[in-house]
Order: sequence, then C-alpha cells, then structure tokens
Amino acid sequence: MATELSIYRAEYTVDRRGPDGKMHRARPEHEWTVGANAEEAIAKRRAHVERFDRPPEGWATDGIEVTAVEQVGTLRRCAECREFRADEHRILCLCNGLRCRRCGRLKMHRPTSSYYNERDGRLWHIPWFYAPTLCGDCDPLDRVNARAWAIAVSAEPGVRPDETYHASEASFGPKVKSRCTLVGRYGGVFSEPLDALLQFQGASGASTARTFAAMFSEDDDRDAYVLFVAISTRATVLCEVGQLEYLVPAVLTTEQRTALLARGFVISKSGQAGRREIVVEDAEWAQREAAAALEVLFDVFGYRGGRLLKTGWTI
Repeated sequence: MATELSIYRAEYTVDRRGPDGKMHRARPEHEWTVGANAEEAIAKRRAHVERFDRPPEGWATDGIEVTAVEQVGTLRRCAECREFRADEHRILCLCNGLRCRRCGRLKMHRPTSSYYNERDGRLWHIPWFYAPTLCGDCDPLDRVNARAWAIAVSAEPGVRPDETYHASEASFGPKVKSRCTLVGRYGGVFSEPLDALLQFQGASGASTARTFAAMFSEDDDRDAYVLFVAISTRATVLCEVGQLEYLVPAVLTTEQRTALLARGFVISKSGQAGRREIVVEDAEWAQREAAAALEVLFDVFGYRGGRLLKTGWTI
C-alpha cells in the first residue's frame, strides 16, 4: 500500500474540427492530477479528458494532447484515518473533517477543502455551502430510499430504476401553527416530484419504477418519513408512512395508528408503517396527495417546520 503519491499539474490541448471544416485548438484550464509518477498522471489526465469531452454540436474532436506536466506537491497517507492529505494545498483527510451528529465520528470532509478519493483516483473539492450533519451511514434518508426500493421490488420483482437518483434538503423556515399554512407554503416541494412520478422514460414494455421520499428528524434517534412508489406496469401509486428509531423501523403508537386508519391507511402486520394505494384519476392527484402527505407529517408526526426536511427521488 502506497504511503505517498505525487500531485501533478497537467496542461493539455484539444483539437476540434468545426462545421466549416477548419481546425481549432483549445487550451482548457489545467487541473491537478494524482499519480505515482508523471507517466501515470499523463495517462489519467488524458483518459479523463477523453471520457468527458463534449464538443459543441456540429464539431468533432480530432485529438487530445498533454503538452506539459509539473509536480506541484505530495500526498501523504495519514496514520490515523489512512486517507491521503497535503495540508499546504488544503487537501485534507477525515481527521480534519466534520463530526457526525448521530454517531459522533469524523466521517465527513470539511467544506472549502479538497480530498483524494482512492477509489476513483481523483481530487474532489467540497464547496463552502456543503455542511452535512449526518454521515452516509447514519443518514435516515438513505434507509428510507432503500425501503422504497424494497417495496418496489417486492411488488414487481425485476423492476429497474427509470432514471437516476437525486437528493435535496429544504429548511421550512419558521414554525407554522396550522396544517393549512404548511400545505400552502410548501405543497410544491412535494407536488412537483409527485407529478413527475408517472412520467416514465423507459421502454413501454419494461418494468421500471420511480420513487419519492421525504423525512425529518424528530430528535437525535427518531425520524419520520413518507414515501411514494410508482411502477410503470401498475395503475396505482403506493404511499407509506412510518418512523425510524436508531435507523430501524419503529412500531407506531396507538394514537398514530388510529389517525392513519382514519385517513384510509392500512397498518402493516408489524405495526411499523401505514400504507395506502393511490388511484390516479386526474391531473390534480399530485397536488392532493402532496397536501395529504404534509397533513400526515403535521397531524400524526408533529412536523411544524423549522427543522430540516430531506427529500430523495428517482425521477
């Protein structure tokens, strides 16, 4: 296992042929590349540029050439976390990272720094506005999305994602006093992805699925969620609501089960979730279900805004 790697600045040119048939040479901004030696750095830079080369419409790339390479620093493996670092270039390891609010470990890289990812061999920059409070192992949104896909596969074995996965976070500002205010202010956060659930892009004969999930943390150990699953070969959309305690499904209270039953949900045999099949009858279904989901979060799980609401979707 290597204990040191070199950082190189590689300059290169891209030759493209325009619609007029004439050759044009571009000199993009140089980027840093990590390698055991200059030859490896040149090969990695060339491979990266070729992979992500996107000439304008009507243009064609004729050649990519690395014209200069210079060593600008050295990465050294940290004896504590085993990641590489070069403090003089603000390339930091996890020892200088953020501590997870839930598990208490240093598992997130610090904003306004860079880090070296050994799996893809690249340097990555963390922007100033990215400051997560939970690491990937403790983030309940990942568990909720995994649950959504487990539901999809259980309903339709062999189902595949229709599109790629996205995640976002929204802080709903100051607390609200009524469910009507919550729905009126933030219904669009739910209705827009819900409206896209049924806009499948895959082949008509293939079984594909789209999911949408939202959750908030009630306290350090308990999270409430609502998720939706749409499958291209099924006429209904499944909605599930529930709680996680220490990242595993928790049994609903008697009051929560009663409230969900009154809203048309069926309580699972384990008592850990309420489920409802939604029949899509018209174009306004997304707005209605967005309002219903926010009302459940408000009435059943006590969400009043003021806390971070996380959403994730494959749409």
